[in-house]
Amino acid sequence: MEDATHLSQRATDSPQMDPGSENLSALREKLGRFQSTNQDLVQELSITSKRLQRLAISLGFNDPYEAQTTIDSGDPTLTYKSCFCQLQESTQTIQVQKMELKMMRNALELVHAQNAELKEKLKFQT
Repeated sequence: MEDATHLSQRATDSPQMDPGSENLSALREKLGRFQSTNQDLVQELSITSKRLQRLAISLGFNDPYEAQTTIDSGDPTLTYKSCFCQLQESTQTIQVQKMELKMMRNALELVHAQNAELKEKLKFQT
């Protein structure tokens, strides 16, 4: 057993020499790193949540849950990107068809006008 003098000397040793104190210091440093990492992760989670909310709203949903349930209930092979591309192609096709329809209507008006002229000429010939 240790005598009282030795115990008292050990108690007055500097904390740097005490292995328990070194261990406590290392644990405090580790705790500080964990707390810092936790704060960073909480901030990152907050930013990600806000991005997710903006994405859901951009897609026309009220919240991410509504977006996910709608997507999950649809065709699993159908992606937003493919729908968007198909929509763009369809919009372009409609624009082309509208222009063609306008040209056909103009041509039809011209044919009607020519038909009316021919009817008038036919009236005079008979």
